[in-house]
Amino acid sequence: MLKTIQDEWAAARSSFETFKAARVAEGETTAVETFDTTWAQYTQNARALFGLVQAHKVAELNARLDASVTPLADKINNSLDTLFKAVVKAYGAETREDARLDE
Repeated sequence: MLKTIQDEWAAARSSFETFKAARVAEGETTAVETFDTTWAQYTQNARALFGLVQAHKVAELNARLDASVTPLADKINNSLDTLFKAVVKAYGAETREDARLDE
């Protein structure tokens, strides 16, 4: 399971690097920098909890996830939302429904 998580992180990182290479435009730089910094913190903090997963210490794992990983995941989601909205704006989605900004 932990290997799968690490593989998925690598795939996500690779996809973001591809996006970043093609799409960093004015107004997106801060969101990209936020993602880069927060992603590194997120993966580092989550890796630190792998021992708890292997030891099946669910209560301690959940408490530490809530304290150190969840806030970083929220910050990552916010930066990705900002980038998504910038891409939609750049490509001229005709309506909010077309852009799925409310989902």
